[in-house]
Amino acid sequence: MAEAELKAAHERLQHVLAVCPAIVYTTQASGDFACTFVSDNIEQILGYTARDMLDDPDFWTTHIHPQDTRRVSSEVSRLIHEGGGNLEYRFRHGDGHYRWFQDSFKTVFDGKGQPFEIVGSWADVTQRKLAESFQTLYQAGFRIHGPLGLKDWFDGFIRTARDVLHLDRLTILLADPGGKWLQATASTETKESLEKIRVPIGPEGGALAQVYQTQQPIAVDGHTPVPEHLQLKPPFDRIEAFRSPAFAVVPLLIQNHTIGVLAAGWRGKRPFDPAALEPLKLLATQAAVASEHSRLYAAAQPVLRRSLQLNDVYPAFAAAVKALLAYDRIGVVVPEDDNLMMALSVAEPPLASWQGQSWPHAEGTAGAWVLAEKKSRLVRDRAVEQFFAEDKFLLNEGVRSSLMLPLLAGDDAVGYFFLDHRAPHAYTERDLELLDPVAQQLALAIQNNRLLMELQEKGRQLEIASKHKSQFLASMSHELRTPLNAIVGYTELILDKIYGEIPDKVREALVRLDKNARHLLGLINEVLDLSKIESGSVDLALADYSMDEIVHMTTTALQGLAAEKQLMLRSTVQPGLPRGRGDERRITQVILNLLGNAIKFTETGEVHIAVITADDNFTVSVTDTGPGIAESDHARIFEEFQQAENASIVKKGGTGLGLAIAKRIIELHGGRIWVESSPGKGSVFSFTLPVQVQRQANES
Repeated sequence: MAEAELKAAHERLQHVLAVCPAIVYTTQASGDFACTFVSDNIEQILGYTARDMLDDPDFWTTHIHPQDTRRVSSEVSRLIHEGGGNLEYRFRHGDGHYRWFQDSFKTVFDGKGQPFEIVGSWADVTQRKLAESFQTLYQAGFRIHGPLGLKDWFDGFIRTARDVLHLDRLTILLADPGGKWLQATASTETKESLEKIRVPIGPEGGALAQVYQTQQPIAVDGHTPVPEHLQLKPPFDRIEAFRSPAFAVVPLLIQNHTIGVLAAGWRGKRPFDPAALEPLKLLATQAAVASEHSRLYAAAQPVLRRSLQLNDVYPAFAAAVKALLAYDRIGVVVPEDDNLMMALSVAEPPLASWQGQSWPHAEGTAGAWVLAEKKSRLVRDRAVEQFFAEDKFLLNEGVRSSLMLPLLAGDDAVGYFFLDHRAPHAYTERDLELLDPVAQQLALAIQNNRLLMELQEKGRQLEIASKHKSQFLASMSHELRTPLNAIVGYTELILDKIYGEIPDKVREALVRLDKNARHLLGLINEVLDLSKIESGSVDLALADYSMDEIVHMTTTALQGLAAEKQLMLRSTVQPGLPRGRGDERRITQVILNLLGNAIKFTETGEVHIAVITADDNFTVSVTDTGPGIAESDHARIFEEFQQAENASIVKKGGTGLGLAIAKRIIELHGGRIWVESSPGKGSVFSFTLPVQVQRQANES
């Protein structure tokens, strides 16, 4: 009878455990914490059988998320000796996903007071953790303040979202103003720069472009082939951030207007969980809100810049202070040479204004003390407190109490402002704290105004210097080019034996002379070319041209130079390129420069030029196997008279003008030029060019 009752009780316990929302377990209290009992509902909750856990002593320790292992190990040891407690950590589910669990346990001690056994329960708290993370992200979306805030928020946003949803890849892409490209703004993919993570809004953009255009999310489970119309087309299919067998894309919407997409991906063979689509939509909403906040901030910048004009700032400042504290007079005093000048003064009669007045910057005055000490001054009642000479003067004028605050921009005092009141004890120490943020804003406006004036003056001086430089270079180039042309011409005549036979040694010297004279003439022509571009005297000769023919002509012209260095020079041109409209001679000049540089600086290997067209633009790339260029030099090499600091490049010589000229020509066509390179890995110089150029990009 007792045995039957025990069996029935055991069965009831198993029924209770089967419907329990938590896994019940017992483990050893030391060593590898091997499991001694686990309820059968582990299979339903975690996807493992009870036997899986009982047969593997290391089961628990090897299934904890690697990022949680150290923390859990430390806390478990402490809690065991304290008698038990609660832990939250990620544990790998049978399907490969990590889920959040709350581990609650008690320690059973033996007769000697030593930990003997652990009795506990596991509860899946993934949904709660998910909700908490979403709440954090939701709140963060409304704390965006300016572009820097947006970037910081996006970076934290995608990392948190990736961990919460167990993603391998997560990328936010925003549409460009023209609605032609989706450009990555943030991505968990670190193998590629954000500039490289971009796709066209068209058939080549696959699922990303379709979601942007239709506003409908798309999910691919990874088990079936991706439909043709959802696949990225070359060369965009090589972007590492999008190479996932299972992925989901959701639109970023603001008032039913699409501003971009959110792309998530899984590297492995894990199936896509349809339930993840809803959280992704929520995340996309927050990303869109954050982006819109940033856009509104940027749109407000012209207004802010206008308000930085001090004539506008001072009245607004006085009104802002008036809303905080009452005053009978407010003034802003700024240093001006060796004097102090009253830049703002608003006074209630009978107090005087003093607007626009100035006086010597003398020691022993309250203003000089505030500027020197960079401290505030509070005068509660001048009938009692008179530390400076002007205190008596102000008391006679009827001013009983005052505040004075320095205007600090960093470590510099750019002025001070004061409030005067005819009543005693009108202000307190708390009022100083209240006005301090307002003082900081005014100080920043004054500092920005000063910097603006300095920049304008320096800009004016640089403009004058640049004009003089261009005039000098143009004049010098013209003066030098005439005798050099004569030298080249006469050298050719002598080498052609117009004046009779010449000895071999003289011929050898004349050949060197001709080569160096032509080189110098080329350098002078580059200087003259840049001077023309800088002066705005270069007009594009717009006409129809064939990009295919330009590539063929330039590679043919440079084949001999490449052969001399035993380099392979090859080209790849997309079939069916449309005819372009632009300045054929200038475009040819750019390609010749890029190919010539590649051959010049490459000692072994090959030089390859490739041309594709997409979205009404040519993209031309010149790839070499040369020494490569450090990232710190990428922007500098497109500046005038600049070269990379690589020793193998410097020793080749040159003016450092070729790339600067190429950049100006491409920009005149409305395109852009850039380089991708690193030391020892060669370089890729690329530029985009509108297929149809209607007018110069700098024309109004």
